[in-house]
Amino acid sequence: MKKSQLREAVGASKSTFAKLGKNENVTLPVLLNICEYLECDFGDIMEAVPENEV
Repeated sequence: MKKSQLREAVGASKSTFAKLGKNENVTLPVLLNICEYLECDFGDIMEAVPENEV
C-alpha cells in the first residue's frame, strides 16, 4: 500500500502525512485512525524516543 492510499483511507491531510514523514508531532486521533485501519497497536507503527536521543 502506498502512503497516499493509506492517507486517503484514514481521511488524513497531506500535511499530516508530511509531518509523519518528518518525525513531527501529529494528533492522537490520526494515529488511532491509522491503527484501526491497519488493525494494529501504536507500538506497531511508532516508538517513543526521548528528545535527547533525537
